[in-house]
Formats: sequence, C-alpha cells, structure tokens
Amino acid sequence: MKVSKFTTRLMLSSAAVLVMAGAAPAWASSADQSGQPAAEETGGLQDIIVTAQKREERLQSVPVAVTAVTGQALANANITDTKSLSTIVPSLNFTQSASFVQPFIRGVGSRGNTAGDEQIVPIYVDGVYQVGMTNGFFKLNSIDRIEVLRGPQGTLFGRNAVGGAINIVTRDPSSTPAVEAGIGYGRFAEFKGDIYLSGPLSNNLSANLSAMRIQDNGYMRDALRNTPEGKSSTTAVRAKLLWQPTDNMTAKLTGYYLKSADAAGVAQFPLNGNTAARRDDPTVYLGSGYLISNSFSPFADTEAYGSSVDLNYDAGAVKISSLSSIAYFTSHFATDNDATASTVAGSRTNSKFEAIDRKWTLTQELRAASNGEGAFHWLAGVFLLRDMMREPLYANTPGSAVVSRSVNKSYAIFGEAEYEFTEHFAIKAGLRYSHDHRWTNSLDVFTVPNKRVIAEGSWSDWSPRVTLTYTIDPRQKIYATYSEAYKSGMITSPIATISLGYVNQVDPEKLRSYEIGYKGDLTSNFRANIAAYYYDYKNVQVTALINSPLPPFPVISVLQNAAKQKMYGVDADFTYVPSSDLTLGLSFAWTHARYKDFTNASVNVPRPDGKGNIGTTLDVSGLKVQRTPTLTIGANATYTVPQEVFGGKLRLNANGLYNSGWYFDVFQRVGTGEYVDLNARASWTSADERYTFSIWGSNLANNHRLQAVSENTNVDRASLVRPISYGAELRVKM
Repeated sequence: MKVSKFTTRLMLSSAAVLVMAGAAPAWASSADQSGQPAAEETGGLQDIIVTAQKREERLQSVPVAVTAVTGQALANANITDTKSLSTIVPSLNFTQSASFVQPFIRGVGSRGNTAGDEQIVPIYVDGVYQVGMTNGFFKLNSIDRIEVLRGPQGTLFGRNAVGGAINIVTRDPSSTPAVEAGIGYGRFAEFKGDIYLSGPLSNNLSANLSAMRIQDNGYMRDALRNTPEGKSSTTAVRAKLLWQPTDNMTAKLTGYYLKSADAAGVAQFPLNGNTAARRDDPTVYLGSGYLISNSFSPFADTEAYGSSVDLNYDAGAVKISSLSSIAYFTSHFATDNDATASTVAGSRTNSKFEAIDRKWTLTQELRAASNGEGAFHWLAGVFLLRDMMREPLYANTPGSAVVSRSVNKSYAIFGEAEYEFTEHFAIKAGLRYSHDHRWTNSLDVFTVPNKRVIAEGSWSDWSPRVTLTYTIDPRQKIYATYSEAYKSGMITSPIATISLGYVNQVDPEKLRSYEIGYKGDLTSNFRANIAAYYYDYKNVQVTALINSPLPPFPVISVLQNAAKQKMYGVDADFTYVPSSDLTLGLSFAWTHARYKDFTNASVNVPRPDGKGNIGTTLDVSGLKVQRTPTLTIGANATYTVPQEVFGGKLRLNANGLYNSGWYFDVFQRVGTGEYVDLNARASWTSADERYTFSIWGSNLANNHRLQAVSENTNVDRASLVRPISYGAELRVKM
C-alpha cells in the first residue's frame, strides 16, 4: 500500500509532538511496548523482572537495550503470534522467505533458506534455544513476557546471537488455583479457543496446563480452482510441574506439543507477471494479490514436541542453575515453482519445490552465579548442543532431489564479572569461547550412479564484552558497551550443484559493536530508554555467483563470505503514565545500514520480455542492507474509562507503526514501500473480573504490502500480508 504524504507527515508530526511533550514531562513508548505496566493505584511506573543477563534483574537496572512486553500487554495490543511482534518493537523486523523465518534487528538478521542454516537472531522459549530456519512462526499462548534483546549477545547467549535474541517466557504454575478460558471468532472464519489451568498438587508441587486451537480459512483464493488458500491452523499444548522441595531449591519440568500449518508465505503469485511459465504457455492465467492461481494448494506444515528440566539451587553465596532440553521438530512445505496453474509440459511449468526438515536437538547449560549485595558479582557457565538433521529432502519436481544427514556439535564456556568501584561507577567484563563442528552427508537421488558428498568442518571463536556503567542517581544510569558475536561457519550442499559433487564451506561471520545508552525514570510517571550504536560486520554469509570449478557449468550460486556491512543508528522508547487510567507510549528506531564491500552480489534481473530473470553478479557496495527500514516509529495508548460502563470496566487500546519501507533483495529491486500498521482493541470486564468481552481490529489501514518474496531465474514469487481483519473474543476466569 502506498502511504500518502499526508499520512506520513501526520505520523511524523505526531511523533515529534510526543517527544517535545516529554520534555516536561514527555510522552513515549507505552507500557505495552516497553513492558512497563501502569501502576493500578498510583498512576506511576512499575518495573518487571527480566533475565536478559541470565539472572533475574529489574529491567531498568540492566545495561542492555532490551524491550520487555508483558503477557497482558500482548493481549491488549492483540499480538497473537511472533510475526506480529514488529508492530510493538520497531527495531525488530520479523520477515520471512516462503516458510523460512528471517527476523532482523538493527539491520542484522538471517538471510539463508537452506537446510542446516540457523538464525542469527535466535529465539528462546523458557530459555531453550530453538534450532532451525522454519522453527520461529508460532502462535502465542500462556505468555508471561517476551524480551527482545537488541544488539549482539555473544557472551551470555553465545553462538549465532549476532543481531540480538528473542526470549519468550511462558507462565509458571502457581500455588493458587486458577482457571481461564477463551473463545473467539473473526474475519476469514478465524476461530480461537484456549484454556489455562493452574494450581497446587501438594504442599510443594504445583502444575499448569495450557491448550490452544486456532484456525482460519485463509485470506487468499485460487481464481481457477475456486479454493481458499493460505489457510492456517495451530494446536498447542504445554504443561509444567513446579517442585519446591526446600526453600532454596526449585525444579521445573516442561513438556509441549505443537502442530501448525501456515501457507500464507508459500501460496504465491508471480509479481508483476514475471514468470518463465509464460515462455512455454503464453496464455497462462496470472494471479495477483489475494487472487492467486497455482497448480495445487501450497502448504507449510510443522510439528514439534519436547521437554526441558530447569533446576535452580540457592547455596547461599552461590546460585547454581541447570537447564536440559530435548526437542524434535519437523517441517514440510511445498510451493508452486512458477506460481501459475499452467499444465504445459516443461521444466518451467507445472513444477513444484518441496522440502522436508527433521531435527533432533539436545541442549545442556550449567551456570553458577554469585548471590548477595556486595561490590563484586560474577556468573560462569558451560553450554552443550547436539543437533541432528535426519534425512531432510529438498526437491524440484521435475528436476533434482537431495537427501542429507548432518550433525552439529557445539560447546561453549562463558563467564562475566562485575565490580562496583563506587556507588556510581561499575565495570563488567565477560568472555565466551565457542567451538562448533559440523558434518554433512548429502546424496543426489536422481543421478545414476547417485552422487554423494561428505564434508566436515570446525570453527572456534572468542567473544568478549565490556560494559562501563555510571549511575547518575538511583533512577538514572548511562552505559557504554563493546561486544562481539559470531555466527558459526556453514557447510551447504545446494540443490542445484550437488549433482556436480560440489559443496561449499563458509567461515563464521563476525560483528563488533560499540554502544552507548541511557536508562532513566525522569519522574515517577515518565521513563526514557535511549541507545546509539555502531556496528562493524565482516565475513557476512551471503548468496553469490562464482565461477564453477566443475565445467560445463559456467557459474553456480553458493553461500559465500562475500560482504562487509557498516551500520549505525539510534533506537529509543519512552513511557508516560499520567494516571492509573492512561498509558501513552512512543518508540522509534533509525538505522543507517549499507553494504560496505559487496562486489559480487548474486542478483536476478528481469528479462527484457518480463518472462523470468537473468542471474548475474553486480557490485552493490553502498546500497541499503536488505530487510532493514531506515525509520520506524511506533506509538500506542491504553485508556481505562474511570467510571463503570454497564457495571464493569471498559479498556481501550490502540497502537500504530510507521515503517519507511525495506527491500527483500540486495539490489533494491523489490521492496515494500513505506507503510502504516494500525491495530485496536476494546475490552469490557465485569466488576468481579470473571468475564471479559473484547472486540479487535488489525491492519486497520488495510495496507496490502508484500509479505514474502522468492526470487530466482524462473520467477518472482510473492504473497501479501493479511488484509484488514476484525473479530470478537470472550474470556472467563474462575
């Protein structure tokens, strides 16, 4: 959707007014965005506890740029899945390519979409690392809070936390019995039902159970087959046992099951009619927008289950923690290669791309941390990971198919120490040593005889962090941080080249970060958190075209350490809570991100006849980093009507996001343009707080921007975001 100049000026001028108003005192990012809920009685600010530094601390005490969003705040903002987090965290751009998750923070994010690749903005659920490029889109249920850490987290979170980290924390069992249930219905036949049970089983044992089912009929339609497309559904169950045998020991056992389907990113149309199918079938029907035309119904299905054990023992001067996990994850998706319904025989028509991933992942983390209020604090730990990919299939039909097995073993030793020289000044220093070993066995099942390639590689890294903190007064502090993070080296066997017996190996990426920040509660009802940063990013793993070492193929597309990036920017969020009835907020992120040295970028340029693309290499040095908007501004407000309305409380919430737009590719050929997201929710709660009825609306600006784009020599496949949606929900508490 093209945003009018009037709308843009309105958003920007409104933001300026909010900032200026904050001078005495200012408006700013709402409690819902920054995670600071309004105090119910005093109208002032309250804090929440986060684990951004692997220990429980007040959000405002942590010298890290982190946005924490409470579960209630997510509900108020109508945030129901991970894809929607960008609307309340402007520095986070949660993007996708087909069914591959690609979150970006401050211009740093995942670009790969091959088996074995991993996120560089990793996602954690209850502290457990989520492995895989398709293991990131899921519905949110029984959430306590979400923490989005901005900037490299290489010391404490370790491998691949180059751009930051997303930590999702679910609710723990309570000793007080609780029952909650909800049911809702919305546009596109969206149905949602969930239930949450919690309570004691004995004096020292509590349990909870959360279950959710959500589904819809999709917001697209196939014009020729007259079928609904882009359907989604999720069934999720999570249970916890919390055992406290003594006052100084707790043990949590968690188990979960998830089955979901979301075809919105793979049910696609040829963007601007650009598909090679038109060369073989000149009269083929070309779908567009929400009216597509594919040879079959594309799908993207996932299933996951696992468990974890979280042990914590307080030994007085030392607190010891252990987190063990085992998880199974499988993904199966298929998309129409030419994005048309053509049935004409040929490699460019009536074909599909299909992928199956299967993963078993084991992790173990042991930590010891100092306890007490002294001047010296420390934390040390070890981390182990074993990730096994069992016979994933990547296939073009007709064409080629590759089956692979791989094992990734990783371990790390890390530590951090802080000394408070005075009540105002402290220094914290940390270091992490990481070692990764990968082994891959790939087989081309179509060649005769079958071509098999076995490869392995190992990489090690030291990632330091040093932070200087100056506490101006108990409510204000400034900090300066130097930190590093790396993404592990990779071994890939591209489907287009495995028949040549060729795999390529890339070295780790490395990011060096310089950041200064301010955190302050300037008054009892106004908070300002601001951070400025500079990144030096080298050995970036990107797709590039190189001369083939195996004639007769002149060039092949491979993963390569081919780019350097330079980026700097400022992000901030503000909170103003004038009363217990009103919370106002403003957040913004400004990022200057450019390719510093990228002379052989692999790009696809449309053919003169518009029937497919030509693959070539170009120098894109100086161009914007893909999937990175220059400016995002978010604002929201929550208002509770002070008088009773129909014998209960009426709460109104609205949030909006302005995004200056970003590009899917390094050549700046396909982009979103600038856009505005508007969402609102109104809730009525009975006087006894047992019943809550809500109505909600999302994408109220009804922008039709691009959601997912896949470019290759045959086609530009694309899909759009979900259009304006609305619905109602009823919740009951007992």
